[in-house]
Amino acid sequence: MKSRNVVIGFAAAMLFAFAPGSAHAKGKKFTLVCVEKNNTTVDHKATGGECFAGSDGTGKATAKATLGFADSELSTGGTTTATVSGSGAFSGATADSGGKSIRRVSGTGGDGDASTD
Repeated sequence: MKSRNVVIGFAAAMLFAFAPGSAHAKGKKFTLVCVEKNNTTVDHKATGGECFAGSDGTGKATAKATLGFADSELSTGGTTTATVSGSGAFSGATADSGGKSIRRVSGTGGDGDASTD
């Protein structure tokens, strides 16, 4: 009887070893992600963080945040990316007329802005 319990336990362990994990267990880097390609805005909030992305429909705005605020906005084409990680940190990126703007901030209380015309 003991050997049967061992085999069942081994089979269960193998099943869990090869079972797919959740996205969080795979090391998801940011708690909030906002991506906007249409002529609209998106705003996500969670405990300690917020992200905002706005586009006029001519380009892609991406904002990613963990424990801070990320703001990404564009008009008339282009690409913007704002990334922030850290308590109270802020990252902002804006682009106009086909420009590309990228801003990343890490650490407690960091701040950053990037803009292109």
